[in-house]
Amino acid sequence: MTLLIIISAASIGGLGLFFGIILGIAAKFFKTDMDSRIKDIEEILPGINCGACGFPGCSGYAKALVKQDVDISLCIPGASQVQARIAAIMGKETKDKESLIAKVRCVGDKDTVARTGYYLGVKSCSLAQITVGGDKACAYGCLGYGDCAAVCPFDAIHMGKDKLPHVDEKKCTGCGLCVKACPRNIIEMVNKRDYFFIKCVSKDFGPAVSKVCKKGCIGCGICARVNNNEGIRMENNLPVVDHKEFKGDVTGAQKCPTRVIEFLKEKWEEKKHEKD
Repeated sequence: MTLLIIISAASIGGLGLFFGIILGIAAKFFKTDMDSRIKDIEEILPGINCGACGFPGCSGYAKALVKQDVDISLCIPGASQVQARIAAIMGKETKDKESLIAKVRCVGDKDTVARTGYYLGVKSCSLAQITVGGDKACAYGCLGYGDCAAVCPFDAIHMGKDKLPHVDEKKCTGCGLCVKACPRNIIEMVNKRDYFFIKCVSKDFGPAVSKVCKKGCIGCGICARVNNNEGIRMENNLPVVDHKEFKGDVTGAQKCPTRVIEFLKEKWEEKKHEKD
């Protein structure tokens, strides 16, 4: 009996040694040397794994930079500082890239837009949209369940008492995750220095808008007319602003009958001062 135990133990030990040797040889044979640049880039990336670059985390982006030669400016949270360090490692030139922030294009708060009912499911804009088409009378308006705030890795979006998302520009990195999370496309990435915004995305005609929202754009076009159509044009009953052509005339915002246009005077004066 003792002899049988000894033989069994020896057999198992021998098999273990054999497979260990085989695995060691295989590991050595199939070993691939990791490019040291991947590790160097990983160390300078923010490490928040937000996915804004389009790759699975910071390590995925680092590997893609080295192995696939992708754009060095895709790390939005890292901004120009990280891009410059990546460029140095990869031996490339940096690219000028405008600084973006998220802008909420809806003013339809809980007191402004009528509701078609009360959604009692999981508090999610996407689920409310998929299951019941949303519970607001305005088919374009913010549903107010905070999907955008939930996905923000920088704590830059908070839901206010008005049931609308509010963006903290100082914290917003322009990653764009909130844009992807919104099922109604009311969040837009804009240049951080822009100062004139249409805070509505409804494409309905005036009477239809007025019926469901007290503050929505009615498509009257007065903003475009008083600005001589320079930088503002009407498309699908909605003003479209071309910030490169816009002359900074505040009259369009002042004349808007529903006050749905936001004119940020401080940003306009900063930009004007730079031009002068």
